[in-house]
Amino acid sequence: MKKFNKIFLALALTLGIGVSAPVLSPLVQAQSNFSFLGSACQFPASVSPVVRFRMDTFTGSSGNANLTLTQLGSYGTNATVGGASPPTITATGPNGTSALHLVSSSVQYMVFGTTVVQNNATAHDDILVFKYANQVPSNNYQALYTYCTVTGTPGSESYVAANAAGYVPFYWGGGNVSGASVGISGYDYYSAWQYFLGRFNGGGDYRTVGNWTAYKNGASQTLGASGTVNSSGCNNYIGAYASGFLITPDADIAEIITLPTMDAGQKTDVEAYLTCRYGSL
Repeated sequence: MKKFNKIFLALALTLGIGVSAPVLSPLVQAQSNFSFLGSACQFPASVSPVVRFRMDTFTGSSGNANLTLTQLGSYGTNATVGGASPPTITATGPNGTSALHLVSSSVQYMVFGTTVVQNNATAHDDILVFKYANQVPSNNYQALYTYCTVTGTPGSESYVAANAAGYVPFYWGGGNVSGASVGISGYDYYSAWQYFLGRFNGGGDYRTVGNWTAYKNGASQTLGASGTVNSSGCNNYIGAYASGFLITPDADIAEIITLPTMDAGQKTDVEAYLTCRYGSL
């Protein structure tokens, strides 16, 4: 089957490790499968991510070509510096956690392989915790997270922050084929930490609005068609490779998670972990 890119655009995430335990909600306190030892908020054993990057888990040096983000999911491939200007790791995430800092003028991105991560016949969730710095000029998109998919129709998914008020597209037509973009109506652009969850139901066509649901900080978002876009190739990126209207974001990223669609209990567990580590977003 043909490979396509799945592109998570410009909802820039920043998740890191907490230096002190935040005040916990009753929901979080009720979770028995978490360990609260200082900053240790344990990822739930009830879920098995395919891709997971937490920005305090790296080798090499911040801002150096040897910087490598450790893959915590079953995909198995670490993320290495893909451009001439390496990103930096900062301690500016929520609750003092670590964050991957991307600068658009430096065309910064990380690469983690070229093989398929998820496909259009599999229901799956994508989670991003991020801080988005600004909007961008007309007809440009800031790419945050891109990965390969397999499909018989235009195949990429995406999380995008576009410049235009009204819609943030998060499906990106892929594989050298234009596709109708699905987006969030009236997305609020603001430079605060956000938790974003996008859910694809495995319905076969990423271009169909009804195959998607999306949440920002736990609140359901209104979806609709938001123009026509396209992409090509098949690479897995954090950040952008700066191709035409697809540009590197000014953003901070703390954690990225892709996994099979969670059931209600798993979603509760994951959100309890996120609240423990990053506080209420």
